[in-house]
Amino acid sequence: MWRSPTRKALLRDIRIRQLRAELKRRLKWLAVSSWRALLNFNRWLWGMVGIKAQDIYVATLVSKRHDELYKIGEKCYELYRRGHLVHDELVAHLKRVEMLDSQIDAWEIERKILLPSDVQLDSHNSKGE
Repeated sequence: MWRSPTRKALLRDIRIRQLRAELKRRLKWLAVSSWRALLNFNRWLWGMVGIKAQDIYVATLVSKRHDELYKIGEKCYELYRRGHLVHDELVAHLKRVEMLDSQIDAWEIERKILLPSDVQLDSHNSKGE
C-alpha cells in the first residue's frame, strides 16, 4: 500500500533538490572560470613565445650587423693599407648595416608596445654600448 510522504520527508526532498541545484550552479561557475583562466594563460603564454621568437630573430639581425661591420672594417683597413680609401666601395656594406639597424630599432619599438610594463625580458643593445 502506498503512503503519502510526510511533511518532514517533503521538506527534506525539497532541500536536497535545492542543494543539488546550488552545487550544480557552483560547479558550472568553477568550470567556466577555470576555462577562462586557462584560455587567458594560454594567450599570454603564446604571446611570450612569439616575443621570444622575435628576440631570437633580432639576435640574428644583431649578429648580421656585426658581421657587416667587421667586413666594413676589413675593407677599410685593406683600402687604407693600399692608400685607396674610396667611399663608393663601402656603400653596399653601409646600406646593409643601415637596413639591419632599422629592423632592430623597429622591433625594439614593437617590443615595448607588445610587452606589459611589468614584464622585463633581456633586451638587445644594437649600438654596442
